[in-house]
Amino acid sequence: MTRGYKSFGFNDSAVNTAIGQRRFFDAELSTGFEAGWKKVLPELAANLSLVGFWTVFDGYQASSFAPGSTFLLQNAGKLTTRGFELEGASRPLEGLDLTGAYTYLDAEYDEFLTGPGLEGVSQVQNLSNRPLQDAPKHAFSVTAQYTFPLPVAGLNGFVRGEASYRSRYNTAQNLDPLLVQDAYTLFNARAGVTAERWSVEVWGRNIGDELILYRGGTPPAVFTAGSRIRFLGDPRTYGVTLRADF
Repeated sequence: MTRGYKSFGFNDSAVNTAIGQRRFFDAELSTGFEAGWKKVLPELAANLSLVGFWTVFDGYQASSFAPGSTFLLQNAGKLTTRGFELEGASRPLEGLDLTGAYTYLDAEYDEFLTGPGLEGVSQVQNLSNRPLQDAPKHAFSVTAQYTFPLPVAGLNGFVRGEASYRSRYNTAQNLDPLLVQDAYTLFNARAGVTAERWSVEVWGRNIGDELILYRGGTPPAVFTAGSRIRFLGDPRTYGVTLRADF
């Protein structure tokens, strides 16, 4: 069992008290429970772990860009997150390392009566029993790396591949249907040569060039009615990295 505390504070921007917004917000308290299991599989040179969690936040400090208002923090009555994490690692062959992880997450507001409203609909909405933003139910990742000696003494080479998956989720705190990110899979890769005091690597990130919306919001309608704010992830990116120890 764990207990958490996040301090109270105040919003230094304008707030709209007519729709329940407050300049001051209360402290956030959390109570969490975890239970886990671990297993070593010598015949597969692998280990597994499974952890279940359940956390309740009282006075959860929710941040948002509220229509017709501004960026602010306010207290939701209660938020509950629950789920489990499964992780594994294996070295089936000399120099080959494999890892994998899966997370199931169910996160929703138990009570949030004055959540930010939708553009052109209302300034507030009841988000009770609605999901938390930026919280996909399913997340999965795998990595594989092979390290091998090179003909030159003291040098090793390696190749590495990574894949990660996230299921559909909403990026906006008001759960705007125009700011939903569909499920996606990212692929990264790198290869290089390492020595005792230096290494050189070539790498690529987001090789599939997925267009990913990491965060969305609604700016003050008085300035930009009908518009949305979208923060996008990096596109396909390549590079070379040189490291040296002195």
